[in-house]
Amino acid sequence: MKTFINKLISSRIFTDCFTQIESYKHFYNSRKALAALDDNMLEDIGITRAEAEKEAAKPFWRSHKYSLIKNRAKTKQTKKLNNFNKVRP
Repeated sequence: MKTFINKLISSRIFTDCFTQIESYKHFYNSRKALAALDDNMLEDIGITRAEAEKEAAKPFWRSHKYSLIKNRAKTKQTKKLNNFNKVRP
């Protein structure tokens, strides 16, 4: 019974490591592709050059999950608040 459990644990660890390596590879390739886009393409997807460069500069082990989306939402929310404050006397 112990050998079965040991095999199960070791195969799970291998699978987790492999999955993590694949994620790192995906992050690296995504950031590389984002950095290669020209300004017109970035405009089409709603990202500025500064945002793309900031994302591309991150290390491969840092997840990019929703980081651009969160930043865009914060920016839009800030603009709305600023516009609201301008309208009010």
